[in-house]
Amino acid sequence: MNNHVQTAKYIMKRQEITTIIEIAVCIILMATLLILMWGHEEANQTTGVIGNLATTMSFVLFVVFQRMQTIKAQKEEKSSSLDREFQTIFFSLLQNQLVIRNKVFGNIPIINDSKSVQEAYFQGLCFFSEAKKQLSLIYRVFNKEQPTECDEEEEDDMCQLQYISELYGITSEAIREYSEAQTSLEKAQIEYAHFLRRYDSITSYYRHLYKLLQYVRRAEEEYSSVDDYPQRTHTYFEQYAQLTQAQMSIDELTLLYYNCALFPKFRELIVHFNGLGALHRDL
Repeated sequence: MNNHVQTAKYIMKRQEITTIIEIAVCIILMATLLILMWGHEEANQTTGVIGNLATTMSFVLFVVFQRMQTIKAQKEEKSSSLDREFQTIFFSLLQNQLVIRNKVFGNIPIINDSKSVQEAYFQGLCFFSEAKKQLSLIYRVFNKEQPTECDEEEEDDMCQLQYISELYGITSEAIREYSEAQTSLEKAQIEYAHFLRRYDSITSYYRHLYKLLQYVRRAEEEYSSVDDYPQRTHTYFEQYAQLTQAQMSIDELTLLYYNCALFPKFRELIVHFNGLGALHRDL
């Protein structure tokens, strides 16, 4: 993309210089003709001079107009070419994003009514749905007093949280650090860091999403760097970023929020494109 933009910039500059030279040549030729006409006494009749002058000026204006129209058409073609290249790469990356999403998988523990735990295999959107539930349980562990033993009154709830605490290595020190966190963003960082201890494979999905949005951001910067080129507004590129978000489920967006909490560069991209809706305010 960068080489293509720089090439377009070079071609446009060269065309502008060529046009200036052509106009200058036309002016020189017109001036030469006028001098020759005025230099011949026999041709120095008023009507003849006016006619020759009008013809010469009409020809020059016609040449200049035609050249300006040609340059305008070439600029429009370059604009369309750059747009086509950007859209082709963007939609290719978006398609790859969907493919990667469908390949994300993991074994997630399910606590059934009999209080026994079974690990079940989940893939694609089902994995994201169950992953969101696991994050909800991690949140509950951090926001509820750590149980020391399961009494009969709270057996179901306490046993479940005790299991989740052990599964994700949530220590009393981690809970103390969590309680001292000042913002919801800091708390989300701690929750997600514990989740990734078991399911770090999910990072490949969000890493590709980061690369996709980074491509859109760089394209926005490169477009604005081309002088005398029809500019694309921030809204033009923002709509592509939001199109990407529109392909994601609520569960994917929830985990995206946690990714943004943990990874500042990702967070900056999401804020730039005004993503995540209401959750955007917490980033």
